[in-house]
Amino acid sequence: MPTIHSVFEIARKTIQAKKRILLIALVLLLVVSVFVGSSIYKRNYFSHVVSQMLRQYPFADSGVGSDGSYLIIDTNPNDADPDSVYYNSVIANHSLAGIKFVNKKLGFSSSVSQKMLATTALMGRQTDESKHFRVSWTYHPKSGLEVMYERK
Repeated sequence: MPTIHSVFEIARKTIQAKKRILLIALVLLLVVSVFVGSSIYKRNYFSHVVSQMLRQYPFADSGVGSDGSYLIIDTNPNDADPDSVYYNSVIANHSLAGIKFVNKKLGFSSSVSQKMLATTALMGRQTDESKHFRVSWTYHPKSGLEVMYERK
């Protein structure tokens, strides 16, 4: 016949086991919450930056992915010769300002803007990354600078 002491010992061990399970469940819940929260934050922050850029530079030529995962900014969307009447300097200036704005908001150093402006057609597509975002760009004298931002 079990003694009172052994019954209390079994009850104590059962309570400790339940506490361990509860603690493990709470830690797992915290990890999942941080992962989901981080994902939502990146998506919402990226959308917020895109909206801010479009309000501040409404003439910037840009395109956003249907799922909101990327933004493209083009300084010469019609590939017009900069000396022709078809070239729109307002679009080019707003697009360049929008690129600098987005670079700063997404955590890219100011050197990235300088690299973009120093890119030649022979260099091909260039890339850089911040903690949560990736940027890539190409340049051609006839088509201008085209920049794509993506969430990682």
